[in-house]
Parts: sequence; structure tokens; C-alpha cells
Amino acid sequence: MIATSSWLPAAEINASPFDATALLAWLDIVGDPTPMIRRGLPMIDPPAWDADALAALFGFGNANHCFHVAPHKWARFHEPQITVGFAHFLNSGTTAMRLSRVVAFAKAAALCAGRDPAAIDAFCATSARCVAEENRTDILVELRHGGQRIGVSVEAKFGHRLTAGQLPKALKHARDVCGWAMDHAILLVVAPDPDVLQASVLRQNRRYGWHATSWWSLLTHLERVMAPDYDCDDYRRFRRTVWHRAY
Repeated sequence: MIATSSWLPAAEINASPFDATALLAWLDIVGDPTPMIRRGLPMIDPPAWDADALAALFGFGNANHCFHVAPHKWARFHEPQITVGFAHFLNSGTTAMRLSRVVAFAKAAALCAGRDPAAIDAFCATSARCVAEENRTDILVELRHGGQRIGVSVEAKFGHRLTAGQLPKALKHARDVCGWAMDHAILLVVAPDPDVLQASVLRQNRRYGWHATSWWSLLTHLERVMAPDYDCDDYRRFRRTVWHRAY
């Protein structure tokens, strides 16, 4: 066995101080360096634009991808307006359209939660519903097959704080009021940057099945699983607006 030297003496080495004298002298001569930097940046060769890789990443090779339309930029929609918007579009149209849209949303949520989306198809739902702001749960998506019910409970965040009581209350509503089969339920917190959510709240609720994901992930998965025949321009523009609002 080869002995290794201790690393502890390294902590006793006095590092040389940063000498900013030359830099300060240069700034005194040139003043504001911003124009020089801006002139120099175009001289740096950018990497080749790989449109195929970008299309594969976002999946916007699909004709019905929401990136093919412009978002509504005339207003900054608040969280309840967006959650009610999802409920509107997931409940719109014929029974086949509603079922297809809700199944797609559930599959996207399953992928974000690390679950197998094939289980959604295996459930063979015959009807579906979506409701926003039910008992203060932001989005509830429910699939039904006879007397069985599974669903997705979403806490939608756009920079708002995640409080300690929200997730237990949403779980209790899905289990006790909606009567979902909780071993198949998907519990999701969606935010522009899930890393900034309160880690302690998520850690306490992860054992109950809660996962955190970004709007980027949810919408990317949703665009991939949406059935073109059950999409429409208004729903596409709404999804594009959610992208615009989140990022």
C-alpha cells in the first residue's frame, strides 16, 4: 500500500494577493472598456448553428408545436389566469378531444415526475376532467375508468413562495375528496426555476410523492405528446404564452 502525503499543510500556504495595479492603470487610460469589448466580440467566431439539434431538443419539427405561433404579449398574465387557462383548454371540445388533451398533460407530468407515461395509457381512461383553483389546488387533472380515478395535482409557481401547508393540503384533497388511487397519482410542483423553491418544504413532502420540475420541462414534454388532431391555434398560442410568461 502506497502512503500518501497529508493535504493539511496546503492550508498553511499564503497565497499571493491579487495585484490590481496594472488593471486599474489600464482602466484609467481607456475609461469605460464596454465599447472596446463590444467591438471585439463580433471578431470571435461563434460555433456553428445546429438547427437539427435544436429542433430535436424542443421537438418543434412538429407542425403543431407552440413555437410556430407568437405569444400574447399585450398582458402579463398572473398565476391564476394561467391555471384557469389550462383548465379551459383541457375541458374544451368533444369528449375525444378533452380526453386526448388530459392524457397528454398527464403523460407530460409523469415524465417530469420520473414515472412511466405508459401507465397512463394502460389505465384506459374513458373520461377526464380538469379544474383550476379547487380547494386552493392550482390544477387538478383527473382520468376516470369506471369507478377508478387517477390524476395529476399541480402546484403552479411563477416566482411565488412555496409555503409549508400547501402540499399536505393538496395531497389530502386528492386522496380524501377526489378519491384518487394515490399509488398512481402524480404530485408536481412546477416553477420557472425549481431550485429556488424552499428545499425544506420539498424535502418534507417528497416521501409523499411530491416532485419539483420546471415549466421548461413540463411544456417540452407536453409538446412532444400532444396529438395534432386534437390541438388548435388558440391552445397553441396559450402554451406559447406560458413559455413567454415563465421565461
